[in-house]
Amino acid sequence: MRILFWGSYDLGKPRNRLLIDGLRRNRAEVLEQHVSIWDDIADKSLLNRRQRLRRGWRLLAAYPGLLLRFLRAPRPDVVIVGYMGQIDVLILWVFACLRRVPLAWDAYLSLYNTLVEDRRLYPRGGRAWLLYLVEWLGVRAADRVFLDTDAHCDYFARRFGVDRTRFRTLRLGVEDDVFFPPRRPPDHRGEAPFLLLFYGQLAPLHGVDVILEAAKQCEDLNARWLIIGRGQSSDDLRRRLDDLKPNNVEWMSWVPYRALVHLIHGADVCLGLFSDSRKARMVIPNKVLQPIAAGCPVITADTPAMRERIWPAGAIRLVPPGDPTALAQTVRVMASDLATGASSASVEAGSLGLGPREVGAELLGHLHALTAASAKARGADDPTKPSRSISRQLHAAAQRMRRRARDFARQTIRGARYLHVQRVIAGARLFPRAGPFLVSRISGTDPLATSNRIAIYAHYDPDGRVQDYHLEMLRALATAGFRTTLVSNAEGLDRASAVRAAPLVREILVRRNIGYDFGAWRDALSYLGDRKHVAQLLLCNDSVYGPFASLAPLLRRADPALADVWGMTEGRNHGPHLQSYWLLFHRAALGDPAFARFWQRLPYIDDKFAVVEAGELTLSRCLRASGLRLRALFPYDEAVASFRRTADPTDATTAGIRRALDRGRAMNPTHHFWRVLLSELGCPFIKRELLTLNPAGLNDIADWAEVIETRFGEHPACASDHLRHLVQQQPTAGVAKLMRRLRGIMSAP
Repeated sequence: MRILFWGSYDLGKPRNRLLIDGLRRNRAEVLEQHVSIWDDIADKSLLNRRQRLRRGWRLLAAYPGLLLRFLRAPRPDVVIVGYMGQIDVLILWVFACLRRVPLAWDAYLSLYNTLVEDRRLYPRGGRAWLLYLVEWLGVRAADRVFLDTDAHCDYFARRFGVDRTRFRTLRLGVEDDVFFPPRRPPDHRGEAPFLLLFYGQLAPLHGVDVILEAAKQCEDLNARWLIIGRGQSSDDLRRRLDDLKPNNVEWMSWVPYRALVHLIHGADVCLGLFSDSRKARMVIPNKVLQPIAAGCPVITADTPAMRERIWPAGAIRLVPPGDPTALAQTVRVMASDLATGASSASVEAGSLGLGPREVGAELLGHLHALTAASAKARGADDPTKPSRSISRQLHAAAQRMRRRARDFARQTIRGARYLHVQRVIAGARLFPRAGPFLVSRISGTDPLATSNRIAIYAHYDPDGRVQDYHLEMLRALATAGFRTTLVSNAEGLDRASAVRAAPLVREILVRRNIGYDFGAWRDALSYLGDRKHVAQLLLCNDSVYGPFASLAPLLRRADPALADVWGMTEGRNHGPHLQSYWLLFHRAALGDPAFARFWQRLPYIDDKFAVVEAGELTLSRCLRASGLRLRALFPYDEAVASFRRTADPTDATTAGIRRALDRGRAMNPTHHFWRVLLSELGCPFIKRELLTLNPAGLNDIADWAEVIETRFGEHPACASDHLRHLVQQQPTAGVAKLMRRLRGIMSAP
């Protein structure tokens, strides 16, 4: 495999040197296109503004030459941007797409988390948001992102809103030619003091204040605490030493990197990190791995990241983070053990999988998987085949760039939409809309007055009418035994429509169009009164046509013994959730405090995206968090499996959906899998938006009526009539056109 390391990666850091060495030890062909910007700076946070600007200009000036070298070099199988490559990965992304080279980024850690959240060098303002934006874009530009721990991967996925499958854990390693066990074990007999060694850049996550407090508590012990390093916390360390005045602590500003191993060999125990910060919980630092590889035991904080590895007996002692007393007690125990003849750990790097060969093999495995996935996504469109003409290669490259640009735009829009949605929800909760919104209550015939099955049907029609497909749904609900309340967000509902619907419902609530369907359901629930007698509650709306078959078989499948809440279908974007056009709640869910609490806290919102977040997504999250069981009658995985089994592989739209699924992207089942939901799985509904707007741009919806008639044996007359007479308002204003285009980008496969 030919692997290209590209960019301004810092060769002063062991991480980059070890990965390159490890790949070469595994017989990979490693090419380097590198410019030295950071190699001579151990702690970048100590640079002043002028120094940062000077190096930034050097970096920008180096990119044209680096890119020219990349374009002229033989095509590699994969290109890796090493640490620190936040800008590199953005610069290289377009050119890697042009050459169809998978792009991997060894992020290693988050600069936003380090500089803003942990070290707090940048307040939460312009520079902090710029740093966040750079990493937010970077994780989307790279095909694969490597980090040092599972906890770090989880943080990146959560913080930057990216699917967890994009990240891989690549463990930190040790340079075995620098850190090696002593040739003979140290002799702990005699009167020499017990030596504890700490070295590092004195960052906040190291918890040097905890070390000093523990040293102060151990002044009566024949021990010497040696601290080596300088950095952001140097002034704090000096002040703490002046305040505590421990007589057993020695501070050295720095020693050469290759001299550390000799200090480790002379130490009885090395110290890791002891802060209780978020960053400390996510990392396994060099100061833990290197001493173990050099044969010295380590004391460090007990964190989730430290629990990810299996450590040899005696090599490591874990103490509660931020607890100097626990550290002091552990030091006393270890000093006593060594004084009575116990020996320190002596472990070779290779036996722990810490050496360059082992880490390189792990990275090579990840890269083989990445190139295989990339080749699968390319399919037969491989420009390396000599039979391809130049024009076809250029055409294929343009298509790839278009797909990648759409993916990038989709992620950018999703991030902007998330910020907009959170702002709208926060505003709605801070300044709630004043009700009531009810305009009128119209009594119905109430044909099922004694039923303990209750349905609330949310309706809206711009002309204030109850259409035939609305009546079709109301009849199906009555046939299934539901006592139905029709809630209309059409404030001007005409009397004739009310007369048509009255024989099928308990009552009709006409309200102002505030809060979409969730606002309608919230108001209807408040008028419903005591729900103790209710065995089932069905919330549904008119965003679908149907049902095209009886609801009775589906209701029998919605067994309360299997789940407390049932949906017709489920989505996976932003986490698994039941799609809200059809939600069935059994008695256990209705009596759960989380159900009532959700509706009490739900704000009235007029933004559709914000309603989806505050309503559909939050409802599923709240109920799951309360321990309730949620299931879909037509699960997402079944729809995907059926689609893969039956879809035409030669169709362009189908191929696009397959590629999106292979990349781990969640699709909307009621749009992208509408055909298999109807024809294969028997879902009796079809989304109205799919037929009127088709935001995903699917090319196979023209025969929707025939698909329904073939499966269910009846022509969907009500849906066809409504579509024929529906006046589709084409957006003319610039903003409306832009919004429709953005929705198309978000929905297209």
